[in-house]
Amino acid sequence: MKLYIRTTHGHMYHIHENGDIQRLDLYPSHEKFQASGQWTMQGIRHVKRNDFIPLASLFDGVPEELNGSSLRYKNGNPQWRVQDLDYGTTRVWGDGIADFRLIEA
Repeated sequence: MKLYIRTTHGHMYHIHENGDIQRLDLYPSHEKFQASGQWTMQGIRHVKRNDFIPLASLFDGVPEELNGSSLRYKNGNPQWRVQDLDYGTTRVWGDGIADFRLIEA
């Protein structure tokens, strides 16, 4: 299984079960992108509350906190952002999550 994520700016990613991030919108063919293993997703973080949902929990199913419209506030701003590990540095993306779902690999 893979996790599909689309950000508020339209960037699209597949997240593999081992956490590897595969960017889909820069390359004409998804197969051309080879994950280095140095860019991995740790989970998602709420923009205001101190909530963190680890990647393993996302693969177990959609948590209640993320049910449907709760990805965005009433004003349309995103509530959740990806936290990743890129070459040893933990980061939280500035671009929020607009859509995500589990897909078959």
